[in-house]
Amino acid sequence: MYKIGKTINSKTRFSKHNSPLANDLEVLFYYETENIDKVESCVKSYMKKSKYRKYKEIYQVDINIIKEIIKDCDFNIKKYNEEIEKSNKKIKNGGKLK
Repeated sequence: MYKIGKTINSKTRFSKHNSPLANDLEVLFYYETENIDKVESCVKSYMKKSKYRKYKEIYQVDINIIKEIIKDCDFNIKKYNEEIEKSNKKIKNGGKLK
């Protein structure tokens, strides 16, 4: 089982999880992105079927699948952000949409 979540300050976040009630959680994978909210939303959307408990961010699935989903979400978000930016520039410069 794995907990998925985001943080701005990893030291503060990890110290909160390593309390006596957290059963000494261990960080197995750490991923940095500029699109933290969008990536988290994307990952949780894909992971919904593997949720261990309904209202918790705990998932029961192979860690390699989680890693792949995180990387794919980030890649696709970056890709579409760039395409949208190019399209917006084109429109602002008098171009037409296809």
